[in-house]
Amino acid sequence: TMVEENLNQVELFANPLSTIAGDAGLSGDADLDGWTGEGMSYPGQSAALAAAASEGLDVRRQAVSLSRSRAKLSHIRMMAQKADYADGDTISVEYFDTADSTGLNALVVVTAPDLVKFVVQRSYPVVLGQPEHIAQEIVLDTNGTFEDDTDDSYYSAMQRVEMPGGEISVGTLAPVSGSGPMESGVQVLAHLRVDHPRWRVLQDWNQVDIVMDPGDFRTDGDEEIYSVDMTVHWLTDAEYTASLSALQGGTINDEQEVRAVGHLTAAPADHWLESVSDTLLAVVGDLEDEEDDLLISLSRGSVFDGTAGDGGSPRHYVQFVPDEPVSPGNEPCGGEALEDIWYPNDWQLSHLHRQADLNCDGSGSLNELFEMLDGTSYSRTVTWDGLGSATVTENRADGTTVSGTFDEETGEYDITTTFSSGSDPVSRQQSGTQGEAMIEAYDVLTWQDAHADSTYFNAQDSGDSRTISGFHRDGDLREQFTITAVGTEGEEESITGEWSRNDGATGDFSLERLDGGGSHLAFSANDPAGEGSPSVTGELWYAPDGSGHGTVTFTQYGNTVTYDITFGPDGEAVLDDGNGEEIPM
Repeated sequence: TMVEENLNQVELFANPLSTIAGDAGLSGDADLDGWTGEGMSYPGQSAALAAAASEGLDVRRQAVSLSRSRAKLSHIRMMAQKADYADGDTISVEYFDTADSTGLNALVVVTAPDLVKFVVQRSYPVVLGQPEHIAQEIVLDTNGTFEDDTDDSYYSAMQRVEMPGGEISVGTLAPVSGSGPMESGVQVLAHLRVDHPRWRVLQDWNQVDIVMDPGDFRTDGDEEIYSVDMTVHWLTDAEYTASLSALQGGTINDEQEVRAVGHLTAAPADHWLESVSDTLLAVVGDLEDEEDDLLISLSRGSVFDGTAGDGGSPRHYVQFVPDEPVSPGNEPCGGEALEDIWYPNDWQLSHLHRQADLNCDGSGSLNELFEMLDGTSYSRTVTWDGLGSATVTENRADGTTVSGTFDEETGEYDITTTFSSGSDPVSRQQSGTQGEAMIEAYDVLTWQDAHADSTYFNAQDSGDSRTISGFHRDGDLREQFTITAVGTEGEEESITGEWSRNDGATGDFSLERLDGGGSHLAFSANDPAGEGSPSVTGELWYAPDGSGHGTVTFTQYGNTVTYDITFGPDGEAVLDDGNGEEIPM
């Protein structure tokens, strides 16, 4: 316990950049899956938007592919003789009925004489993983020349695909204005909705909307993106929306700054979380590649059910701005962070505000303020000078103050705790040196009568074993101790310890791990200077489930009593002295 306390004190000086980056979702995923089951993180959102852009652009590609069905379209163009047609007239139809599919190709007048609709419909035998029905339409302006497709203008396109199992995807392409040709310089909306997606069984439906400049339909890859909007609706009625747009307006180009906004509305059955909103500013590379984004800033706001201490909803807000743009999954060298949390109004901690300013040279500061339900507060400030030194100051709610220093080069630390007025003890001085696999520490408590209790220990970790040795002085009594653990931490093969006091008292124990998961504990202690010269010895065997049995022998005033002890996995134990006397523990 003493080792852990001192290690925790040294942790006060740790630069929190890794923690902040992880909490913000930059280093690692900061996944929402543990909160909602829907799982959406910053890297996940980035990947989803990239996938959404790819799917939305596929609507445009399908329209281009349909417009280039020259073998089909040219054939029925040749069947269409120049004549007077009225709106809605069918110019020509080809029917298909083969072993592979049934359906038709048709050319229908939309607006006489030049606006026509090319229609493709197909039905296929049910084969898992392949479309069952496909319907495609493209509206084009022939410009009066049915025989020549080089002067056509495209007005809209639609594709509907039905898969075995119920998946239905519908994609449309049309000018944002609602009319006119789709051509370079015109904003066009590409819309794709998928109901009952077969590869995302928890989703009810999802859709993508992309506003783009389609470029020339005769040229691949010349489109430009204005914005991407994605919606995912789960079977639980939770819904996630995300959008991507250029920070300065206009189209999204390579190496351009963009804003991505994501918002999760939790399922109605979730009686804890209400919503989570992310706002990202980033430099985007290839829109279809989620690996080349660079983050400029990130903020996340979470709202929970209930009422907070200020009358609003319990909520959490975190914002992080790295010193330089950084890619997802990587830790920045510095940045500014802000965190603000309002807790439910029946919690002891009412409000937490944390602000950090961390530089790439290692300097910076962290300020924290904890406000309690009873109106008291606790504050902490940690500073780093960038040259290897750090300081900490604390003002606790009860009037206790803490101040300390840490040398990052040597691992030396010195922390003074001054307790509130009237407290006994009066102060605590903790100092020592922490290394990569060791800590040497002094811990001194000073009391109102001016006497001091002190503890010294040295802990060493070689990987295969750990040893802690030292002494504790309480007034005139001095106690020395040594504890050694052999084996991997948490899976020690054995732990042994011994202690002795300057008045003659001694003790020792050994804990050995047995094959099969059980363990064996033996211990003894005696105090010759104590009343009746008491002593105790014991031996216990533990089963893997925590139950066990053993014996404990007590001696005092020359009398010896041996108890059989049994205990269950729940920790309840019974001592039996052999004479019908049972003592529950």
